[in-house]
Amino acid sequence: MIYASRVRWTRGRGGLALDESERAKLIDDLVTAEATVAADPGVGNLVRQALGLSGAETVWIRIEPDQVVRAGHRRQDSEVSALLQAASLGSAADAPSPAGLFVHRLPSGGAIAFGYPQPRPGAERASAAIARWVGHRMAQRSLADESARAASAELRALRAQISPHFVFNAMGAIAALIRIDPERARSLLLDFADYTRYSFGRHGEYTTFAEELRSTEIYLSLERARFGDRLGVRVTVAPEVLSVPVPFLVLQPLVENAVRHGIEPMAAGGRVSVLAEDEGAVIRIEIDDDGAGADPAAIEALLGDEADADAHTHVGLRNIDERLRAVYGDSHGLVVDTAPGAGTRVTLRIPKYRPNVLA
Repeated sequence: MIYASRVRWTRGRGGLALDESERAKLIDDLVTAEATVAADPGVGNLVRQALGLSGAETVWIRIEPDQVVRAGHRRQDSEVSALLQAASLGSAADAPSPAGLFVHRLPSGGAIAFGYPQPRPGAERASAAIARWVGHRMAQRSLADESARAASAELRALRAQISPHFVFNAMGAIAALIRIDPERARSLLLDFADYTRYSFGRHGEYTTFAEELRSTEIYLSLERARFGDRLGVRVTVAPEVLSVPVPFLVLQPLVENAVRHGIEPMAAGGRVSVLAEDEGAVIRIEIDDDGAGADPAAIEALLGDEADADAHTHVGLRNIDERLRAVYGDSHGLVVDTAPGAGTRVTLRIPKYRPNVLA
């Protein structure tokens, strides 16, 4: 705070007061920088681009909470940190600036400073324009981080949601087999251990379709031990889709939904089918059951923006739909075809390649 009287805080309002040649060059440079930052949106890359755009000796970006990232030659880092803090808090407005140092508050929080070895014509106006670009990019980064945190929270919630019901049923089925078929009970118990190791292990957000399929087949083998002849299963998978990266826990919850809400209510049982095919740039996955079906209006409400349905009505359906849309865009949400007594088909199309989606 003690340095607040030495810095001019530029609010960045109004147009860019550069002459025509300065404006054209800066716009060209910003286009190039934008492409680079789009490929690597990290703050380290952003501050390096701001350094190159401004021609400054040093550039500092203060991120909330108190963290400063710097590019260029070391210059008065402790002093500049105080100036950045003052600008971030809005307490340095309209104060005189030390020669060659320009500090701007970022709308998304924090501040940016440009340090020149000596006063330079047009530097303040150019740094104000670059600061607006940095502020826009920082706001985008903040939204992306928030989205990633939300997706991670949804995945943790999905794990917690599906585990009690399935664990109870699986343990009951294995216990029933211990006396009459101990070898099968032992095999199922090992399968259950593999399933829980996968579902509750320390995975990232993505895995391969092959791993998702393996976990789903284990789940189905445990459910068949419980249902017996009441549950039929058919799995048809094209080999070329097995290596495609997919969101973690995107298949098994949909199959569990088919078993719980499609087959379990039917006295005669039914069949669940899993189909995965190569469709060029995407893979098409279908989970189909010939069970009880559901009211299309209820499913639409469950997946809608204003949904207030009980989260346990259909295991993970809304959760998976939101995660797919967050990663791949709204055109890649779940498509659900259903009607009472007519079974349910859930279709999802997952792009084979997506930046930052790696198993």
